[in-house]
Amino acid sequence: ILKLFLRDSSELLTKIRQNKENNHMKELFFNIHAMKGIAGNIGAKRFYEYMVTIMLSLKEGELLEDQEWLNKLESFYEELIGEIKLVITMN
Repeated sequence: ILKLFLRDSSELLTKIRQNKENNHMKELFFNIHAMKGIAGNIGAKRFYEYMVTIMLSLKEGELLEDQEWLNKLESFYEELIGEIKLVITMN
């Protein structure tokens, strides 16, 4: 399941970036929701909780102009990927 996360989450993150850049809010919400679900499935609690925070802010109409949330998401994502790769190499 972790290898699937590595494969699928990269594509989702790319879509999230594109949705943000193109102001496609419906697709952005959908892709963030999908990423949140995958994070929950692998037990990535901190990443999952951050995705919930993003979703709530989007529902309230926030984050449209702010770039910081995306930078933070990418930072959390890179940290998670590093941890997953470490776990995979240990097994």
